[in-house]
Amino acid sequence: LKSDDEKKDYFELIRLNAENIPNECLSHKLIPILLQNLTQPYTTPNIIAYTLQITPTVLTKEEFKIQVNPIIIKLFESTDRAIRFTLLQNMDNYFSFIDNQDLVNNKIFPKVITGFLDTSLPLRESTLKSMLNLAPLLNEANIG
Repeated sequence: LKSDDEKKDYFELIRLNAENIPNECLSHKLIPILLQNLTQPYTTPNIIAYTLQITPTVLTKEEFKIQVNPIIIKLFESTDRAIRFTLLQNMDNYFSFIDNQDLVNNKIFPKVITGFLDTSLPLRESTLKSMLNLAPLLNEANIG
């Protein structure tokens, strides 16, 4: 068993050497491990960003819905600014795989809009930019 710091170093090493890993290994071995560890305390924004960048290129839309959407929802519930900022910054990579209006309106949007009240200017800016992805799926109650 590895310590949290050793796990963090291990996943960072994977992220840095990912271009050498075949897609078959990514989709069947690495992505499930990455996804399983995304909500752990030792997960860094770099690991989250890397996972959100590669999963849409390796997984099908259906696999993404099943494997990644629940984790994205958990991550949006985090109060950690770095995690929220990473989710917002990488939204262009993964948001096309989220097409469920109920999920967006009831789970993601309420968490995203808290960024408008944050004291961090980059987080507020990223929140505003994320609206370009969210707006097409918002219902009238959230728009008005």
